[in-house]
Amino acid sequence: MQLWVVGLNTAEDIFDDKGVSAWAVKGIFDTKEAAIKACENVLCFIAPMELNQDLGLPNTKWEGTEYPLWDLIREYADTYEESMQDFPQSREWVENFVSAKKLKREETNDLRSND
Repeated sequence: MQLWVVGLNTAEDIFDDKGVSAWAVKGIFDTKEAAIKACENVLCFIAPMELNQDLGLPNTKWEGTEYPLWDLIREYADTYEESMQDFPQSREWVENFVSAKKLKREETNDLRSND
């Protein structure tokens, strides 16, 4: 049975000098969509896991890990600096940012189609 773990990075620098992150489990969900909805800011990640699955040692890379809110920002930000404003961004901030960017892209496309 596939489950989705939602975690929250808790380290101040996200990764320590050895590349190890500190995180806490926020919840376990039966669908990816429910896991994404549980993400409250860009430091939340989701990762798939089978019931009774041993992931290995703590430093093993967790295949399938995603940062859904951070991925949205990276998709719509024009620059790295823009993606880092107000870090760590809340879900509401991300939704407003993406909505504004989508609207701006639509307006730009409308102007191009009228030329």
